[in-house]
Amino acid sequence: VVRIDPARPLRDEVRRISDALLSAIAGHLDGSTAIDFHEARKAIKKLRALLRLTRKADTVAIKQADGQLRDAARSLAGAREADAAIEMLERFIRDYPDRIVDCRLGEMRAALLTRRASFGSDEIEAARFAALAHCNAARVVLANANFDGRTTDHDILAHGMTRTLKHWRKRLDEAMRTKPGGEAFHDLRKAVKAHGAQLALLRDFNLKCADARRREVDALGERLGELNDVADMRARLRTGMT
Repeated sequence: VVRIDPARPLRDEVRRISDALLSAIAGHLDGSTAIDFHEARKAIKKLRALLRLTRKADTVAIKQADGQLRDAARSLAGAREADAAIEMLERFIRDYPDRIVDCRLGEMRAALLTRRASFGSDEIEAARFAALAHCNAARVVLANANFDGRTTDHDILAHGMTRTLKHWRKRLDEAMRTKPGGEAFHDLRKAVKAHGAQLALLRDFNLKCADARRREVDALGERLGELNDVADMRARLRTGMT
């Protein structure tokens, strides 16, 4: 479990955790299977949550590194999202076997498998190397970051958490004005996940009610994911598109 040690300088912890996660990402990207890309993207999300939590320490460098990691995740998105759509559909088939025929779930699964097969080995390799390049660029930026010695570690963390909660509120307001399954709803889920990742990073700070809140946030993230999957499936069934 990746956590910030409150007994150590935040500067050292950011570098330690960043190095560990970047090494883990590189290890996952040695392969090219669905689980490899999925685990790499999960590690990227954890690292981006850390950087956003500590952004005040060196706004320019951390923002630049976060941008590189965002591009790394995007490089892997196509193949991973195709795999996720198949996983979602197979879950529906398993949970609702009596609806396979009338909802054409078998046809949709075949179409999604065809779509996933369209990602050739060359395309997957290009995605993998692009992600590695972005991660290596982020590593260089973070290695040269200069933490602001005028701001205490606790002020840095408080500033980062406040920004995250404001971002969550903004995404919630946007999602409430739209229907589930849209971009705003997806952005809300990402904001919730980021908050959960930051709470996990702060587990050793013994914050009041933090463990209970983290469990609630994780459960909310999973629920939002399920609702998003249902909305996405309805859209696919309505349009016949995959």
